[in-house]
Amino acid sequence: APLRVRGQVIGFLNVDSATPNFFNATHAADLLAFADQAATALDNARLHAQVAQRAERLAAMYELMREMAMQRDPDAMLELLVERAMQIFDAPCGGLSLLLPETNELEARVIKGLLPIPLGSRIHVGVGLVGRAALLRQPILVEDYRTWEFRQERFVDGNVSAALSVPMLYGGELVGVLSVREIGDTAKRYSQDDAQLLMMLATQAAALLHNARVNQEAAKRAQQLALVYDAGLTLNRVLEPRVQLDFLSRIAMRSVRAQVAVFYRLDANAQTLTLDFALGYQERGAAFQYRDRVPLDAAPGIEAWVARERVPALIEDTAQDSRFASSSDALGSGIWVPVEHEDRLLGVLGVAATQTHFFSADDERLLVLFASQAAV
Repeated sequence: APLRVRGQVIGFLNVDSATPNFFNATHAADLLAFADQAATALDNARLHAQVAQRAERLAAMYELMREMAMQRDPDAMLELLVERAMQIFDAPCGGLSLLLPETNELEARVIKGLLPIPLGSRIHVGVGLVGRAALLRQPILVEDYRTWEFRQERFVDGNVSAALSVPMLYGGELVGVLSVREIGDTAKRYSQDDAQLLMMLATQAAALLHNARVNQEAAKRAQQLALVYDAGLTLNRVLEPRVQLDFLSRIAMRSVRAQVAVFYRLDANAQTLTLDFALGYQERGAAFQYRDRVPLDAAPGIEAWVARERVPALIEDTAQDSRFASSSDALGSGIWVPVEHEDRLLGVLGVAATQTHFFSADDERLLVLFASQAAV
């Protein structure tokens, strides 16, 4: 007799007898009735298990949101989010990538499990599983990544099978993508219910992450304003110009978390910029040997460009900017601003870091403020 649930056959119930002609129409009717009852019981048990699992997952999600709300560090929040998502969905691998709006790329910020993805690696929106979830702003379910039409070969080599990626959205804007994955031959497949649940988790996490970033940024700006105030007080006590300039540059470097800072003084007669001092380098000569003196017409040469144009320059990736003269310093990004007083150029102040996309427009405005103080 068929086991039917809401008109759909989910299995069969069989009984046998060694006696010929043992069963009759009454037996068949009884077995059919019993099969209907058994099917209903099995369906109720399945639904009960699903409800219990969903309740357990929702409880785990609630606990995760509580833990994340207690975190102040956005990076710690991301780590916690991926770890708990893997536990909730019993996944051996998980990851989280954040959107870089300036390049329309996704950067891998958290990787858990045996995935062939280096931290910090980037992909363009629309590429691969994570990229398509970001592009379409909806969950992407893949039953077997190895046969998926949009697969990336490095993940095929990593033996990724079932996979689920969902966008992290806040206020309709994309923040990042959260993913869970299976490795190797497995019968496990992610369902639409899984996608909805992970999407709910990602959406709530995106809001908490946004708030944590806002608080962190507010604390950073408060610290920067305090540094500006301290700089003004110190300048009133110190009369030696070179000491003042050195002090201002150190505060400027600290306020934007830069790793190095330089100041080039203008030699108007020679039409060159001369390196006055460098901070953050153990050996000034080795670090800046090729540019102790920079002609104003030098190209490439970001210092000369800023001096000629009299405008700040925020370079997010030095390797992609033709104005920057590459060197062994391995600088990835930086800010260079003119130091002017009453329309007279005095020099160029610069800060830099080894990472690309390290500085923001707010950092640029703050450095301009310090440059104005230095000029006075």
